[in-house]
Amino acid sequence: MGKGEHTMMRTPAWLAGWTVLLTAAAFSGGCGGGCPAHSHDFNGRCVCDMGFVDSASGCVASLADGDEAVDPDGDEAEVEYDIVEVEVPTNLKWQTDTSGYVHLDTAAAYCTLLYAQSQRDWRVPTITELRTLVTGCTATAMGGPCNVHDSLCVADDCRLAICDGCDRRDDDCYRVPGLDGGCSEYWSSTAVPGLNTRWSVNFINARVHHPAVNFPVTYLTRCVRVDGERPPYDPSLHWVAAPAGSFLMGCSEGDTLCAGNEKPAHRVSLNAFEILATEVTREQYLAFVKEHGKLCGDQDCIATGDPALYYNEAAGHWEFDAWFADHPVTNVTREGAAAFCSWAGGSLPSEAQWEYAARGGTVTAQNCGDDDACLDRAAFYTIPPFGELPGDLPTFPVAEKTANAWGLYDTHGNAEEWVADCWHESYDGAPADGAPWNDDCIAGRGVVRDHSAYDTDGRAQYRVSERRDKDSQSHAHHRGFRCTRPAPAANADGDLEE
Repeated sequence: MGKGEHTMMRTPAWLAGWTVLLTAAAFSGGCGGGCPAHSHDFNGRCVCDMGFVDSASGCVASLADGDEAVDPDGDEAEVEYDIVEVEVPTNLKWQTDTSGYVHLDTAAAYCTLLYAQSQRDWRVPTITELRTLVTGCTATAMGGPCNVHDSLCVADDCRLAICDGCDRRDDDCYRVPGLDGGCSEYWSSTAVPGLNTRWSVNFINARVHHPAVNFPVTYLTRCVRVDGERPPYDPSLHWVAAPAGSFLMGCSEGDTLCAGNEKPAHRVSLNAFEILATEVTREQYLAFVKEHGKLCGDQDCIATGDPALYYNEAAGHWEFDAWFADHPVTNVTREGAAAFCSWAGGSLPSEAQWEYAARGGTVTAQNCGDDDACLDRAAFYTIPPFGELPGDLPTFPVAEKTANAWGLYDTHGNAEEWVADCWHESYDGAPADGAPWNDDCIAGRGVVRDHSAYDTDGRAQYRVSERRDKDSQSHAHHRGFRCTRPAPAANADGDLEE
């Protein structure tokens, strides 16, 4: 797409109205004394309600991109989302407009929302990418003396004078032409090692720096993507190998956030098996229910009313929204998940199999590492403010984030997942062979692992040992599953049998 081209995208109904809240400025000062009119508390800050934006006089009504329009007769008008891209002399495409002023924890959510609306890979830029937009200031433009880059070590931080930029420009910005939005400070996704913050660029003076730790600042966000189309979605089941071995299951050493049900950590030994690389998708589940039928046991395999995959009783057939073909199937009970896995030649993973494969040989609380930016690479997670999101599809396409060392995607975030075990309040007496633990458990309660993008309590809950119990007959719009199967047996010649 060249400079100035527009792509008109229809905002899905479940996303309508979310943009305003995500892009609203968050009031500094917290909410200890209550929030002003037309605002509410979100993670200890006051943010404007849906349909309102921040102004000098407080939250005022606004109709912004992605909001629902109403015609004078009171009927909902059609809404179109306008994406404008500017081409910079790299392989990057930039969003022309920007978010409103947002906190660090909302910057990624803003680009994720744009990603979901357009089905293009929008994200918060790295500091190296953001610096490609600096022009007119040799001190901090790419190729200049400023040493801030994606793999910067903390000793080279931006307190150095060489990153101070140039004289303030009140009438213009130190950025490439063609970009709209405020001439101000912009977030990058690059973490400052050892600090809970990110690098940023102020285009008023081209300064490259980072905010003070824990300072409740709000900056702008401009999303970026690599040029090129997403590869076509392949609906076939992709199995990856989990080798025979043993691991310490439960609370990771040094993890101070573990609940009692993650203890005691205990050694488990497993035979080799295979597990799906991704959570089962809607298109994959559609193939199953078309062949298997509507019921799994005495319940619908998938909950009636799922807006993307459901059985039309009047028409007598399944209906499917192809937009969400590569999203995890959700609204499935544990019995509906087990029925699919059996149809696919496998079973639901035991809790031990799930954690063993999710860890992928790691021993840390997160399977992608311990640095602050780990989950940004590996997960769709804590997409705020999900409590305000109208609709039933808080999921994103599978396999879009970084896989773990064994090739599993979305073991942190996207959808939470059913496993085969029933619930126990601790690991006392847990089997050491990795088999499903279904003895002496709490009746009617099943285990789910992982957390979904629906959860808003922060990255602390996205730990590989975290576990919760759910009604085995329940379903939720953020709960899915994946399957396991035995590893292929070797024949007499040592080759794997099909």
